Amino acid sequence: SVDAETEHALFERYAAAAARTAAGNGGITVLVSHRFSTVRMADLILVVDGGRIVEAGTHGDLMAKLFRGFGDTSRLRVLACLRDGPLTVGTIVDRTRLTQSNVSMHLACLADCGLVTRERRGRFADYTLADKRVVKLLDQAEELLLEIDRRIEVCPRYEEPSGATRSPRRRRVRR
Repeated sequence: SVDAETEHALFERYAAAAARTAAGNGGITVLVSHRFSTVRMADLILVVDGGRIVEAGTHGDLMAKLFRGFGDTSRLRVLACLRDGPLTVGTIVDRTRLTQSNVSMHLACLADCGLVTRERRGRFADYTLADKRVVKLLDQAEELLLEIDRRIEVCPRYEEPSGATRSPRRRRVRR
């Protein structure tokens, strides 16, 4: 088994050699990795699960999709509840004051994205964060927000707290 840093270095060298070869004959190179981070230089990334392609895109496309998972206020509230350990839907509803259907929808979304897992207990299910790095990411976002909060607040390209999107100011050009 190779560590992530070494695997990435190997893939970069292989990709550079493959690009030189492809320039001459138009060939395609396929790299297989179990680590998303090692193939960020790929033109196209295919995510395979159970023998099926479940996602396709560039590294940037897939990163943006990950961050869209964190881009909803209700999902952030659900994730915040799960920071300290497994909870049932009912407990999450009580803590977030969201409706049961809303919490269930967001948990399904977060589970589909691999951010939470579900473990059945009879009639109930416990939800938990799938990876401790989710807490780390949320903590780092909080730290960053403390430093740039005023700029985020006044940014004309970001959604306002009311949920309405404010478009960037444009100057009219008279002819």
